[in-house]
Amino acid sequence: MASGKVTAIACLVLFMVFCTDFNSVMASTAKPACCQPNHIGQCNLSNKNDMVRCNDYCISSCRGGECKIRGGKHVCWCYC
Repeated sequence: MASGKVTAIACLVLFMVFCTDFNSVMASTAKPACCQPNHIGQCNLSNKNDMVRCNDYCISSCRGGECKIRGGKHVCWCYC
């Protein structure tokens, strides 16, 4: 009975490690799309930190970016 619990816990831990690693790989390989909105989480026009985060996100593939309102939602808009 105890070995079954140990096996179940070990499988759960391995699953959690795999999911965490997979998530970080997906986030690190995502490239911003220029000339369109990118949903990176909160991006308020009045928050300087959000504007800097959006620009930093976009600068790798585009000319930079800024927070904008599109379709009633705050999004990070990467320049063309």
